Amino acid sequence: MKKQYINIFAVSLLSILLLHSCDLTREPKNAIPRENSLQSLSDAKKWDTGFMVQLRGRVGGYYSYIQDYQADYLNASSEFGNRGGDWHSWLTLTSSSYDAKDIWHSYYVALKNINEFLRLAEGLEPVDDKEKAELDTYKGDAHLLRAFYYHELAIRYGTRYNESSAATDLCVPLILVYDIAELPSRATNAEVYGQIDKDIQAAKVFLKARKNEPMSRVLTEDAAHALEARVALAKKDWTKALSAAETLIAIERYPLVNPEPDSFAKMWRADDSSEDIVQLYVKKTDEEPNTIGLYGYSSTLKANSPDFYPTQGILDLFEDEDLRKTVYFENTLVRVADYSMNDIYVISKYKGNPEFNNTSDPRYIIRPKLFRMGEVYMIAAEAAHMTNNPTKATQYLNALRVSRGIASSTAVGNALLQEIKDERTRELAFEGHRLWDLRRWNEPMKRMTPQQSSDPVSATDSKPIGKAFLTNVIAFDLEVPADSYRWIWPIPYNELTTNINIKDQQNPGW
Repeated sequence: MKKQYINIFAVSLLSILLLHSCDLTREPKNAIPRENSLQSLSDAKKWDTGFMVQLRGRVGGYYSYIQDYQADYLNASSEFGNRGGDWHSWLTLTSSSYDAKDIWHSYYVALKNINEFLRLAEGLEPVDDKEKAELDTYKGDAHLLRAFYYHELAIRYGTRYNESSAATDLCVPLILVYDIAELPSRATNAEVYGQIDKDIQAAKVFLKARKNEPMSRVLTEDAAHALEARVALAKKDWTKALSAAETLIAIERYPLVNPEPDSFAKMWRADDSSEDIVQLYVKKTDEEPNTIGLYGYSSTLKANSPDFYPTQGILDLFEDEDLRKTVYFENTLVRVADYSMNDIYVISKYKGNPEFNNTSDPRYIIRPKLFRMGEVYMIAAEAAHMTNNPTKATQYLNALRVSRGIASSTAVGNALLQEIKDERTRELAFEGHRLWDLRRWNEPMKRMTPQQSSDPVSATDSKPIGKAFLTNVIAFDLEVPADSYRWIWPIPYNELTTNINIKDQQNPGW
């Protein structure tokens, strides 16, 4: 018995000694307090890597096609299963939409991390000039991404920008400091867009040390100019939009491709283009971006109807000589119900880079093109026209047209503006810009004429052939007036019910 007590005592003493020998100052392996998460340049690099991973998951795909479903150049298939139906039909959309909630939430989650990084980075002291320069680039990324996310929020959920009433028009909550208990109200357009501009200017300064080059995998000072041009266009600040766009055009670092089929195809099939300012990093299998595909179509099976078809109206906007037409669209066979239909066009713009795909199972993966010169040239053309400089407007319009294999335009006056609008629609088709363009131009959303099928193959019954069979009849004749409240997305219902300071700030009409 005595021996048993001695053994128990020995085990107890050993346990006490082991306990006291533990390093109680060490961080747990699965968590680090926020205040200790940024103590070195290595930590800052890890934060920055996280920002870029989050960015890759918040562009393209879902973040582009939702608003394109609302636009005028798509028709829902008769078999689309109501995927995206609320957005495509407009009238059934409510503030309870999961998509509206998820997009709102995802942007604010990214902003939370950026805000915390910028706060913690103020307390980090680099040991030398080299470290300071590197830390500055990470700060530049944070500022530019904060501007990018707030612009994406503002264009969806904020009141249309009007300079004369920006000081009172509601935009979105402006959160610059992470506080889990904060219940922010909506800031004004002046406040939000003012902060966007501050962040862009800060990004330009911090990113000066980083190399600017085509197809950059990282954010650059040139990317800041591209975002500045995009934001200024949305605000109808024509002078600033033109200046920012011309800054990029003048440096000639991102020349438009030669008007040859291979040059333009490489842009979308191989992610190889001098025009791309930023292409986000992608690694096959574990670091993939959002995808769009052929809007539901399987080019392997050639047996499914896509969820959405391009309208005949958008197809007719492209001349046969236009190098974009054979890249953006594929004329093929599809199956609808019991019919196999030839001579139908599907969207193939995102068919994919073979580096990330294979021929037996296309996965529609390309490197996200965050900023590219096609958009910059169209911003320059529109802004030049709106500042009464038709010579410049024509110059920038035709530079892009010639690069795409089509003849220069000789239009003047209102016809020139329409040419600019049409060219922008062609160049940026299915990239998520069309809805915001129609709103900026104060034009109604009038859905274009659908494709029709008159060549059924292996029909098994006598169902009618035509646009009603190919597309969903409830929305292909839809027209939404330019002054409808529905052009502005609703503040998500769950946000209104959990935040007392925003519950009475829903966008009018919702």
